[in-house]
Amino acid sequence: MQSIPEQRLATSQRKRRIAFTVPFHNVAMNMVAGTSLIATMPKRMAMAYARNQELKIIKAPKPLDAFSYLMVWHPRMNSDAAHIWLRQIIVKVERTINKTTF
Repeated sequence: MQSIPEQRLATSQRKRRIAFTVPFHNVAMNMVAGTSLIATMPKRMAMAYARNQELKIIKAPKPLDAFSYLMVWHPRMNSDAAHIWLRQIIVKVERTINKTTF
């Protein structure tokens, strides 16, 4: 469940009727293609599918305010070299993405 969108919709007395849940956005896009179902996802992800003729990209009825993502890991991983490298890469990618205008 996407708890942040659910919480934001609840503030305006709105609720989605959820037909199915999937762990990845690309799976959702493939499942709704050619149907009357709707997949809720970040704009940047949706735009990656904009050329698919079986999909229609529409804006949310009420835009959801931006929210932050965070990384969480077990303290044992604080000194793990591979995990340190991964966290550094994630931060670097995030900074690059935030500099890009969509």
